[in-house]
Amino acid sequence: MKWAIHDKFSHCFFPCLATSIRYIMLTTTVTAFHLYIHSTFIISMISSTFGESLETKRPRLVAAMAGDDVVLPCHLGVTVNPDELVVEWGRLDLNPRFVFMWFEGSENVNEKNIAYKGRTSVFTDRLRDGDVSLRLTAVKHSDNGRFRCYNPRDSRIFC
Repeated sequence: MKWAIHDKFSHCFFPCLATSIRYIMLTTTVTAFHLYIHSTFIISMISSTFGESLETKRPRLVAAMAGDDVVLPCHLGVTVNPDELVVEWGRLDLNPRFVFMWFEGSENVNEKNIAYKGRTSVFTDRLRDGDVSLRLTAVKHSDNGRFRCYNPRDSRIFC
């Protein structure tokens, strides 16, 4: 199989994270597909340990294709009581910025950004172990951006 890739946005400046659109020409007798259009979305999240300031974080990249489900990993490193846990997943470039909020035992949907309603969740059976990873379903182009996991009670950035 011979193929050629043309990257329209290969000059992406980090942390701007542009969408990479690749046109892949397939020349083969095995497949009838001659043109395949492929979009990859890059989702960035702040990754850290307790107590570090936002300025010292280095983004962790997670790639997904449109329509995929993706997990943005985040582990607190300690066991917690889910009924006392407060976690906000958000994007600072959105208004409202919240894509998921866990407040003392359940999801708070009142302040959630409408673009994420029904598309974000955490693994409730793993919260006790400190796993506050965010599951984002049906990834869209508009999901391209920087996410962070935050505790508003003590201003700690988890991930």
